[in-house]
Amino acid sequence: MARIFWPLSPTPMTTTCQLNLGQTLSIGTTAQFFGVGILIQAFAVVVMAIGILLAPKIAKGRYSIVAIGEFGIAIVVAATFAVLGTHAFNSGIDGTPSPLQNMWALGHIGLLGLLALAWLWWRKLRTASVACLSLTGSTLMGYFLSMYLIAPIVTSGGSHDTARWTDSVVAASTAAAAVAIIMAARALLWPRQRKLRALHRL
Repeated sequence: MARIFWPLSPTPMTTTCQLNLGQTLSIGTTAQFFGVGILIQAFAVVVMAIGILLAPKIAKGRYSIVAIGEFGIAIVVAATFAVLGTHAFNSGIDGTPSPLQNMWALGHIGLLGLLALAWLWWRKLRTASVACLSLTGSTLMGYFLSMYLIAPIVTSGGSHDTARWTDSVVAASTAAAAVAIIMAARALLWPRQRKLRALHRL
């Protein structure tokens, strides 16, 4: 028996999830895995911001106050993800929604922060901007968009509860962000690699 819950519901619902092999899937364990994944994503946002802002190609000729502001926005975005991840993890352990469920509005701040970073980084490094836009799929509004618009289009049907493949759509947006940031790292490191090769030939 496992417990699932609505974001704002103080009373958990109990259910079991049957797999094709006849095994029972623990919804609480799933919530813990989800929470850990979101916490890793929060850490990744900070690492992404540090890597981009300290890159010589990006930092050259920029005002430090602007870089500090961008890093501050990244910290706020990471904090919203950290709250969501902690909420999911603790709820999965306790089998009931944690008190952090009352901070759901922070998801909107995270969305605005990601959109702001995407706009600020568009001219500096477009792949990093694309990564920020892709990460919006992990926000509350991104989840609703996946559940009520994208997933029903993919599956050619809706649902009274959660549309099928909703989580897959959210996961795909996270994967797209990972690919984009890898491309951003390659774009920043490639000139340096080419220069090192030239020096090595000498």
